[in-house]
Amino acid sequence: MELAIHLRSPEIGVEANLRPAQLVAKILEPFYGKDLHWMPPPSLHRIYMGDEFCPHRLPGPAELEAYCALSDMMGVPLTLLTPVLTDDELDRCTPLFDAFADRMPQAEVVVNDWGVLSLLRAMYPSLRLAAGRVLDKGFKDPRLDLRNEAIAADDALKQMLEGTTFTRPEFQSLAQHMGIERLESDLLPYGGTKMEAPPFQRSIYFPFGYITSGRICWIASFGQPASRKFVPLKSCRGPCRELMLELHGNSFQFRVFQNGNTIFYLYTLPMMRDLLERASNGSIRLVLQGLSL
Repeated sequence: MELAIHLRSPEIGVEANLRPAQLVAKILEPFYGKDLHWMPPPSLHRIYMGDEFCPHRLPGPAELEAYCALSDMMGVPLTLLTPVLTDDELDRCTPLFDAFADRMPQAEVVVNDWGVLSLLRAMYPSLRLAAGRVLDKGFKDPRLDLRNEAIAADDALKQMLEGTTFTRPEFQSLAQHMGIERLESDLLPYGGTKMEAPPFQRSIYFPFGYITSGRICWIASFGQPASRKFVPLKSCRGPCRELMLELHGNSFQFRVFQNGNTIFYLYTLPMMRDLLERASNGSIRLVLQGLSL
């Protein structure tokens, strides 16, 4: 099992390297207490930077160099997360890809956009590619109550709840053809995610999965004039770096949060215990994202 930590800023990295167990506990204990009976490996295996949901969270040139220097100092490799990008955003990100490929030619990039994937394959063939969880569609609606006897008895529904894009043979064949080496997923709230998917390597995010995301960010509109509310923004002051909201609904089956333009669900305690137990017996990468929210 590998442990990767998604950092929102490189400054957190020194603390993460010195005290990974304490940092994991800092994220998990407010939600689960001390009932997990699990400690991570004694050192980190990888650092994640960037974001799979928002282009405004991608690192600039100075921040990228700080991450690379942190990677060199800690002796762990880097992964760059990338979101869905428009043509204009892709043009603005090309210098980032240039700098990353020049600095770390064998580094890993997680793609959540077929256009980004095609660009990276053509322009930066040395980079290692992973398919991000935005590409992995699955059922995550928090309002489904599995205690309903009709739902529990429906085999077709059970298959739907357990299946995702990444489990489809058609996708796996395409992914191999496109040079993807790794598949990155959430733990589904209503069905198990397969931990192994040869010939691909696997990553599972914790303790949050994502429900949905979009180009319009409600949180970014806070305190803005009407002309800047609920529209795509070319720049953002980043209120999501300091603010995460918990959403409540009478039919929610698990806890739901919003951070930036994305809505997340918190894994239940049984889900977390199952994930940690299964990951400890295999070659799975667990990606802690609590420090990035």
